[in-house]
Amino acid sequence: MSVCAAFPAQARWAPNTASECQKNPDAKPKEFTLSHGVQLSSAGKKVRVTKAFPPDFFDGLTLPGMTMESGDVMTVHPDSSGEWPAFALVVKGEERGWVPKRYLNRKGEQAIAIRRYDTTTLNPCDGDILTVIEEDLESGWYWCRDELGNLGWFAMSYTSPISD
Repeated sequence: MSVCAAFPAQARWAPNTASECQKNPDAKPKEFTLSHGVQLSSAGKKVRVTKAFPPDFFDGLTLPGMTMESGDVMTVHPDSSGEWPAFALVVKGEERGWVPKRYLNRKGEQAIAIRRYDTTTLNPCDGDILTVIEEDLESGWYWCRDELGNLGWFAMSYTSPISD
């Protein structure tokens, strides 16, 4: 059985059984308005998910996501970003998340956030439709909204554009 088949649609935004949206599918989706300082020209375009994240993608991460503020001090985890070289895995207190390296002023294993960033990542299934809000061409990720209204990041390379 695929990971997507194991989760009902309302639970796919983050595979964390403790999340409010999984406990209550009628809960209001997380609203977090910010500008990541990335390209807005594709706002509103629709993309189709062509590849879901592997089952272990969210292992060890804070779900649904962590937020760092400018000036936050974090530890950079020694794990390599592998498929995502533009990112560093950071630890802030008990929270862990992937952050674009360009948003960190790194000194050894410590880093200071130079801007606000939300690590919330959507977990859609193959075939799901996402609405792009912002696209970060440098890191290769969209800030988008899923069909249930949840906001979060999703990898551009795991999508294809939908023609009008």
